[in-house]
Formats: sequence, structure tokens, C-alpha cells
Amino acid sequence: MDIVEAGALGARAAVVEMRARGGRCRFTLYPMLHIADPACYAEVSARLAAHDLIVVEGVGRSRPTSLLTLGYRMVGRRSRLGLQV
Repeated sequence: MDIVEAGALGARAAVVEMRARGGRCRFTLYPMLHIADPACYAEVSARLAAHDLIVVEGVGRSRPTSLLTLGYRMVGRRSRLGLQV
């Protein structure tokens, strides 16, 4: 299964909901892009507001991490593109 797909028309991310048979507890996976249109992040924020608990993963602050993320941080600084990191 492709969780994130990038093509000529842009990128799409599949939201996956998992629930145990007969159980009330469910888990929803929201794969995130490093840089996107602000409306994308607003939509995800609205969806997350309906959840009881949010668990996130991220990267720490280190020189190797800074170098790995430099590309999309630079693109995000170009305000004319209207993108958000």
C-alpha cells in the first residue's frame, strides 16, 4: 500500500484507520509531508481535533538532522510559493 504518492499533479497522502474487530479503540495514521500548502495542514489540524490522544514522531535538533532537512526548509522560505514547512 502506498501511504504517500507523488506525481505530476502533486502529492497525496492516504489516511489509514485501524480498529480491532469488535473494539471501540481505533488508531488513525496521518502521514505528513515535510512541506505543503497551509490549507493541507489546516485540514489535518481540524481532523486531529476530533481525537482523544495524538502521538507524533519527529526528529531532534542535531547537525546531521539540520543537513538532512535543509532542502525543504529552504523551499519553505520562498514566500512566493505559498508553502509551509
